Amino acid sequence: MMPRLRGGGYGAPLYLTEKQVDVAVRKMYAKNGNVVLSQVRNGTGFSKAARTADLLSVSTWPSRGLYCEGIEIKVSRSDLAHELATPAKADEMAQYCTYWWVAGPAGLLHEGIRLPDSWGFIEVSDKLVAKVTIPAKRLTPKPMDELLVCSIIRTFAATHVHMDEVEPLIKAEKDKAKKEAESCRDYDNKRLREAVEEFKNHSGVDLRDEHGRIHWGIAGIGEAVRLVNNLHRRPMEEVLAAREALKLSMSAIDACVETFQAPQTAPPIPAQPSRGNEVDAEEK
Repeated sequence: MMPRLRGGGYGAPLYLTEKQVDVAVRKMYAKNGNVVLSQVRNGTGFSKAARTADLLSVSTWPSRGLYCEGIEIKVSRSDLAHELATPAKADEMAQYCTYWWVAGPAGLLHEGIRLPDSWGFIEVSDKLVAKVTIPAKRLTPKPMDELLVCSIIRTFAATHVHMDEVEPLIKAEKDKAKKEAESCRDYDNKRLREAVEEFKNHSGVDLRDEHGRIHWGIAGIGEAVRLVNNLHRRPMEEVLAAREALKLSMSAIDACVETFQAPQTAPPIPAQPSRGNEVDAEEK
């Protein structure tokens, strides 16, 4: 479903869900080789006030630096205003991060909303593409304590599956898909055989050769069927006109047949003069 404007007014932010923003931001960080975790608390247990980062991105490439970035997802201006009313709450997680961001749909920010100076903004477009529109300032993070490290490990374990567990599942799904494809193919073949047999019973024409395979003459049969179908589709006037033309043709043929079948009369043979007459004529 394409995003729409929230509230429909001019300058209103796009209507995106938190999940859509989450996926778009993950794709952006994946290009940099970061590991992104969702809903990471600042510690396990209840020894301190629980605070949660919507996303925690961990850079794992030494060549690019090893650090964490925290991201809060806000999809409405009221939600963002509520967050900005008590920015100190974010410090419970931001203090361990090198960068802190707010991510939200395009149009979320306007002149009446100001982010803290150190926060950056990641904007998600109507194409669900995330990009940085306000760079975050680099912070000096505190070393992570044991509670936060345990929380990160637990979040990772709860949201990721080991490849040794995934591969059997993938194989099982492939085998299932193969069996379903074979079953569909067998069913289609059965229906085809039944259709060929039914065609033979009604038309007297067997589409199969002596080996049971469809033979090449099926093209001619198809052409004949097409001609018959076209004849049925013609207007009745054309059919009647064709019938009259056929009658005239048959009448002409009958007349020719009658002519050839009538007894033939030999033409008369002129009389030959006698020999005596021929002598008299010479003497004269």
